[in-house]
Amino acid sequence: MDLSPFIDNPMVDNTFESVIPPVALQEECIAGIDEAGRGPVLGPMVYGLAFFPLSQESLLKKLDFADSKTLTEEKREEIFEKIGKNEYKKIGYLATVLSPVTISN
Repeated sequence: MDLSPFIDNPMVDNTFESVIPPVALQEECIAGIDEAGRGPVLGPMVYGLAFFPLSQESLLKKLDFADSKTLTEEKREEIFEKIGKNEYKKIGYLATVLSPVTISN
């Protein structure tokens, strides 16, 4: 994922998303949503969504998915690096970063 738009200008909202996996258009999916941030005084708010076909639940177990607060930063990065590659292309995601400017207006 190219984070340069956010890094170059953190005062602008940005959305990062995967391609919708074709299998996700054909099968029932499950989704998880999470947010992180402390508001406009301390920085941006980040909202994330991950989704995958129910038939592919074993992929999450293979990746050791868990609540992000229980994972180390290293483990979260490892999981993210795998998403979108090979067999994990069946997992889709979207993340939106809301800048402090947007939150405070």
